[in-house]
Amino acid sequence: QYGDSRTCFRKCYRTNFDSACLLIYWQIWKERNARVFDQRSRSPNQLAEAIKEEILVWKEAGYFENAVL
Repeated sequence: QYGDSRTCFRKCYRTNFDSACLLIYWQIWKERNARVFDQRSRSPNQLAEAIKEEILVWKEAGYFENAVL
């Protein structure tokens, strides 16, 4: 699925897509660790908001080039 999804983007946007996927996977992994090791969790909406905020931070830092996120 990932490879198929990636081909939907022009080459100039694929790096951004890859970065966004890694960011999302990382946030989900951190949430998993918080639940397993710290016995704390967020709702799916809270997790989605955290992901959006992190994307904005990365975008402001210039990590995404030509981003339309």
